[in-house]
Amino acid sequence: MRPILKLTVSLFFLFFLTASNFKDYFIILDKHQYLKLAQRGDKEILKRSIVFDELIQPDENPHLNPNEIAKTQQFAFLLKKMKRKDIELFLLQHDSSLVIHQFYIGFCHFMKGEYKLAEEALQQYRGNNFLYHKHLLIGDCRYELNTYNTTNELVLQYQKAMDIAKSDIEKEIVKNRVKYIIYKHD
Repeated sequence: MRPILKLTVSLFFLFFLTASNFKDYFIILDKHQYLKLAQRGDKEILKRSIVFDELIQPDENPHLNPNEIAKTQQFAFLLKKMKRKDIELFLLQHDSSLVIHQFYIGFCHFMKGEYKLAEEALQQYRGNNFLYHKHLLIGDCRYELNTYNTTNELVLQYQKAMDIAKSDIEKEIVKNRVKYIIYKHD
């Protein structure tokens, strides 16, 4: 009886993962979660992480928050938790004329595995607060879509993220991406 139960649970879990329209290939973390995983040496997660200083549980109307950084941390929290309805509502209600809006659109597409749409939206983001994330995600999009001619071309995209990285964690994330790409293609 136990093997049948295990098979049923496994099939249910597999169905749940494939029914989701979010890709779980990349993981959103705050810097404390990242450091905890780094200390454990969880390299699979570390090379596919997108890290924010904090992830903030959204208040009632996160799209109205005037602080772009806090608002983005709330949006990232929604993406991490895969709160589909809340994400759709956020994007629908958010002022699309704000510069950050294209980042939200691109980030949402990225987490759904819609890398071409993600890159197109991220390219339109002209703000300053999330340039590091923009360049990191564009590099990830190009890697996933295989839209680069040489490994060096892809490394140059990640170099843009490295050049504006503000913390050691951000630099480490870029280095992990580059090491992964070089190792995989050698």
